[in-house]
Amino acid sequence: MKKLILSTLAVLAAMGLHAQLLKVESMERVRLPQGVRAEQAILSPDGNSIALSDLDGSLKVVDRRSGTARTISRTGSMMDLAFTADGIVFREASTDGQRRRHVAVKSYRLSDGRTTELVAPSRNLQTVAVGSDGSVLAVESGRMYAAGNAVSAEAVRPVPSIDHGLLYLNYGSTRTAVCPLGTDGMSYLWPSVSPDGNSLLFFAAGYGTYTCSLDGSNLRHLGWLYAPVWYDNSTVVGMRTANNGVVTTEGHIIATAADGSASQTLTEDNLIAVLPSATPGQISFTTTEGEMYIMNVKSIAR
Repeated sequence: MKKLILSTLAVLAAMGLHAQLLKVESMERVRLPQGVRAEQAILSPDGNSIALSDLDGSLKVVDRRSGTARTISRTGSMMDLAFTADGIVFREASTDGQRRRHVAVKSYRLSDGRTTELVAPSRNLQTVAVGSDGSVLAVESGRMYAAGNAVSAEAVRPVPSIDHGLLYLNYGSTRTAVCPLGTDGMSYLWPSVSPDGNSLLFFAAGYGTYTCSLDGSNLRHLGWLYAPVWYDNSTVVGMRTANNGVVTTEGHIIATAADGSASQTLTEDNLIAVLPSATPGQISFTTTEGEMYIMNVKSIAR
């Protein structure tokens, strides 16, 4: 009888791990301008623009209505890139006379293509985020600034950053180390705070993807989910890939419950799908062939 109960529990647990979290109502391949191939892409909140890193290494913006592409920067990055009310905030790398790498923060205005420097080239820029009020927040050498001015702890929501492989949260002028798996030899990646500001998502090299409370408690393991992002407060989306040591041979977009209780594969085997971006109702991703797709999805009550 005991064995029967244990077997039943195992079956129920397996069913939970593969429960349906999101319903894919439709999926479309985005028509990119001729010659443009996307390594990584983010859809604007209004759906009219796409910011992408081309396979040639440049940062571009695509106007979906006109079908045209403009180059934002030859050395711009998708890391921390975000849309604002009138444009795009992005990182741009440069090298000085001593071949040292610097990173600046710039904004690109969609209406006329004007580029403005928000944070001067820095050797110690750790993260960039756009606040709910549209302010641009940068963490440099452990300190957080908004539009070049120091901000108070009361002014913003927590902003995660990585410094020498360790995970920190900045609350305005306050900086707190949050390393739930410890600090010795650790390398934390892809940190983000949930939309409601209550939970933390991160990947730890050698360990996988986790969620936890902002103080590092209530740690939950989500498995091996690369480049994870929040879909909503209870769901995380990421990619699960395989490679032969040279190229990526398999890639799927995965939805996972934020508490690790269930997961769902959203894409088919015929696509090598990578690098998702998510907002409620839509998940976009690219393929290793440089294509971009958008899935229209709906949450399933559970």
